[in-house]
Amino acid sequence: DDELVKMIISEYEANLETGKPFFNFSVSMQNHGAFTDGQYLADYRASLSCPQLSSEQEGILITYATGIRDANIALDKLISYFSEVEEPTIICMFGDHLGSLGGNDEIYMKSGYMGDPEGSATDMAKKYTTPFFIWDNFSEHNFTAPRMSFYQLIPSVCEWYGLDKPLFFDYLLEQQDYYRGTALGLYLDIKGDASY
Repeated sequence: DDELVKMIISEYEANLETGKPFFNFSVSMQNHGAFTDGQYLADYRASLSCPQLSSEQEGILITYATGIRDANIALDKLISYFSEVEEPTIICMFGDHLGSLGGNDEIYMKSGYMGDPEGSATDMAKKYTTPFFIWDNFSEHNFTAPRMSFYQLIPSVCEWYGLDKPLFFDYLLEQQDYYRGTALGLYLDIKGDASY
């Protein structure tokens, strides 16, 4: 993620000469699995303990947590940089699903985060919807929204900030009058509650 932040800043600075707005949609692969125990050096790894898990499962979870920590550090660098620029800037960070830890959901279930997502719409929603974070350098916005599918997020950001958007985004926003998203047979109603 650190290299991704450097690339975003470099592309932004190269775009300054054009005088045109800069839009960047980046997808990081650092924390996109596969997750195994010992991917990071011992003195660099995040620290956590989960007695419900086996040693190997705890190691996988530590690897995942280390990647999340690194993403937060990179996000802080990005925000620090753009907090010093004059151009209005919006940064939105999100994930489209939880990481696949160990090839199944046993680590999430044993740690108590969720039950079996194959049996519960609520637990499936925990797997396929993630929180988002929005920062800007020009307002005091504090956005809260019901849980939504990731494909609804960018149209929502455009709407919240009054940005120009393609007609397809208007279509997606109209869907929010009826539901907040779908994924793998999962349906999120207007409040963000899950059902099949």
